[in-house]
Order: sequence, then C-alpha cells, then structure tokens
Amino acid sequence: MKNSIVCFGILIIGSVFPTLHAQDTVITTDTIQNGGVLQVNDDSILYISHSSNNPTLTLTNGANVSFQGATVVGGRNYNESGILQIQNGSVFSNNGSGFNELETNNPIYSGEAYIGLYSGSVGSVLVSGNGSKWTNSQTLIVGNEGQGTLTITDGGTVESQTGRINYGGGSGNSQGVVIVSGQNSTWTNMGFLEIGQYGSGYMTVSDGGRVTSLTSIIGTTGMSSSVTVSGSGSRWDNSSILNIGWVGVGELIIENGGRVTSLDGFIGRVNLTESTVTVSGSDSTWDVNRNLILGGSSLEAETNGTGALEIGLGGSVNVTGATRIHGGGVIHLEEGGTLNTGHFDPTNGVFNFNGGTLSVNGTYTGDLFVPVSGEFSGSSMVSGNLTNAGLLSPGNSPGITNVTGDYLHENTATLLMEIGGLNPGTGHDQLSIDGTLEIEGGTLQIAQWDSFMPVFGNTFALFTFSNLIGSFDDIDAFELSGGREWDFSNLYTDGTITVIPEPSTMVMLFVFLGASVLVLRGRKG
Repeated sequence: MKNSIVCFGILIIGSVFPTLHAQDTVITTDTIQNGGVLQVNDDSILYISHSSNNPTLTLTNGANVSFQGATVVGGRNYNESGILQIQNGSVFSNNGSGFNELETNNPIYSGEAYIGLYSGSVGSVLVSGNGSKWTNSQTLIVGNEGQGTLTITDGGTVESQTGRINYGGGSGNSQGVVIVSGQNSTWTNMGFLEIGQYGSGYMTVSDGGRVTSLTSIIGTTGMSSSVTVSGSGSRWDNSSILNIGWVGVGELIIENGGRVTSLDGFIGRVNLTESTVTVSGSDSTWDVNRNLILGGSSLEAETNGTGALEIGLGGSVNVTGATRIHGGGVIHLEEGGTLNTGHFDPTNGVFNFNGGTLSVNGTYTGDLFVPVSGEFSGSSMVSGNLTNAGLLSPGNSPGITNVTGDYLHENTATLLMEIGGLNPGTGHDQLSIDGTLEIEGGTLQIAQWDSFMPVFGNTFALFTFSNLIGSFDDIDAFELSGGREWDFSNLYTDGTITVIPEPSTMVMLFVFLGASVLVLRGRKG
C-alpha cells in the first residue's frame, strides 16, 4: 500500500532535487488536501509525478491552491505518472505571467500546465463538482510527449489562455484526451485550441458540457484527431475560425442535439488532409456565422485538401455567408438533414443532394436537381437549370426563386406557393424562369400565409417564363370565403391566377340585378 498524506489545514511541501529548480515542489505520494490551503512557492514548478507510485494529489471540500508558477502532472522525468483531482468546490489557480522560464530542458514557463510531459509519462486530471475550478493563465497542454487525460464533470470548470490536446509527439505514442461532461461543466480557452499537433488528440463534449475557444484546429499535423459534441445542451463555441484538418486528419462529430458554432468553417483546408464533419440526430447543429469552405483556404483558393460534410437525419448546418465546395470537397445532404446557406457554389466539388432540405438565400451556382425526398427553398437565384422531383418552396414565406435556365417539374414534384399579399416576393411567392417552364404533372399547392384572404379581382403572378410546356396533375389551393373562388384560366398562359365570384354567387347577383330592373320599371309605370 502506498503511503499518503492527509491535511485539513495549511500544507507546505518543498523538495529539492539536483536537476530541479531550487524552489520546485514535488509530490511523489498520495496527498489529500481536505479544505484549507496547499502552499506552493511562486516562480516554481509543482510536479505530481513518480516512476512507480503513480501519486495522486486530491483537493477536496473547498481546498485552495494559488501560486505563480507551472504545473506538471505526470512527467517530471521519462516514464513517470501522476494524478490531480480537484473536487467538491476546491480551487487550483496558476496565475503565472508566462515570461518566467522555469525549466530549460523542455521549456516550461510560469502559468503553464502539462499533463503527460515527457515520453512514456502518463498524467490525469479530474475537475469535478460545482465550484471546483482549475485556472491556468497560460497554455494548458494535455498530452505533450506522453499521454494525458483531462476530465471535467458534474459542474467543474477549467480556464486557460490557450489549449493543446497532444502537442509534442514524442515517440509517436503520445496522446491527449479531454472529456467535458455534464451540465455547467466547462473548459474556457481565451485563445486558440489545438487538437492533435503531432500525435492524436481527442475531445468529447457531452451531456450539457461546454467548451469555448477563439480559433480551433482539429488535426494540425501527423495522425488523426477527432472531436465529438453529443447531447442536448452540449456546445463547442468558437468565436473565430474552426479548422477541421490542417495538414493532419481531423474529424468532427455533432450528434444527438449537440451544437457547434464558429465564425468561419474549413474542412480539409491544406494539402494532403482528409477530414470529415458529420452532423446528425435531432437538433444537432453547426452554426457558421460567415463562410463554410471545403478543400480550400478561401472562397477563391483551392488546395489539394479533401473535406467531406455529411448532414444526416435531424442534423442542421446553418451558414450565414457563402458555402464553397472546391475540387477535393463533398457535401452529402441526406433525408431529414438541413443545409441553410447564403451563396452556394459546388461547381468544382461534389454536392450529393440525396434528401433533406436545402435553403439558399443568395446564388446557387450550377444546375440543381431536387430529389423525391428533398426540398429546395429560400430567396435565391439558380444560375443554371433547376429540376424538381421533390418539393420546391420559393422564398422564406414569401419570396422569389429565380432560375436563369430552365425549370423542369417532374410528375413526383410539388411546387408550394404561399399567398399573403398582392406583391411578388413580399406578399406572395413567385417562380421566375428565364427559360422554359416544363411541367410533367405533379402538384401545384397554393397555401394561405399570415391569414391573408384575397378579395374579388385580386390577381397573383405565380410564374414568369419565356415558354411553357405541359400542366399540373393536381392544383391544391386554399379555400376562399365569401362566395369567391380561384380562376386558373390564365395560369398556363401568363402564370397568373385571379379571384372571381363563385357561379352560385353570380346567379344570385344576376337575380338581384334582374329584380332591381323590374322594380325600377314598375316605379316608372
């Protein structure tokens, strides 16, 4: 059995090793700080590490550590291990400035923390429970040359200036793992977050956990790395760029209600990368507040990178700006998935529209085929031909879809037009076709919007076209009130429909007018 130290008050530990800074603190056996204060010298390194003991430093019941130095959990030397546990409202604060070099062999600066520093070393940190907190004013590295694990659960919080999950690489066996799980469990990075520098890095955010960062990279170089965000309330928020695959291979999985946000998104940004993003499961979302780019370094610049995005059942990707698929990029939109974007240019890459909803509020470049299980919507211009075998719903209740080429309406297709006013685009939907409108059957559905009820004589221009071929099998229009009905007689000539009186109303009107004439004649007589 290992020896252990239990302290309920102030514990001061100081050990001097020939190869260490004179003030460094080394914990080589199990130590429990039960409340109170663990004092560590400023301008020093706190090591929790040993070659055989696998020592654990446990801070519990409101214990406190605060110093200006650095922390190493596992890896004072090669092939050593160590464990740090911060629980039950305890706080560990490392507030170094980052300018003071404390170790020269593997440069360690004040404010930094390492979990698994040297090759062969293993380090583990657990931050658990509401009020439990680990703060590092500079970089937190999980798995430097060794193997490191950081687990944040049950409301624990970790803060760092920047974060790296696997950084050094070592002999190729290095690995970093971060798990953030449970409501109010958070890891906050003020700067960048890097997952997989030379070895493999893995991060899981689940069950309401949250990670925030500025710019993030999954798969910087070397072997593959991945991030999974899973479960309702689970989030990874990036206030700037999110790169999935730089020179390494990156994978991002958003599932079961998880959510990721970023300013820009890149999948397979640099040469030789093969990276993927999968968004699936009810309410699973990736919000990109500017542009999404696959297989390139900008909207214009193509690289040799390979990037794939799959949007499955219940998944949603929302791009405020433009979506660009370069030559090595591919997007799979599956049944039940949703892609909302501004401009969309897939011409150099591959867009597999297998189902789901594509909403474009801008220009779609190229020809577009809407499958039987697919829906196309938005206020957009299709710069090419549009073929619809599924559902076309112009605008965003309402709006206009422009097609610079031809529109083909197949016999399985539905065209949904909403009417909520008299003006195209603002009051009702319109499909504007520069070329030929060809209708092979299918359905025209006319729906009421915003409780608008047309009156006698109202005319709505649903289509504009240069040529029309064919007709719909079925026209399903909402019911008018007050003795009014739809007149479709001009639909296939100029694309308009009009509100007219019902026949019975016309008969009653004629009867009324005839009776009125007889009364007038009687009065004259």
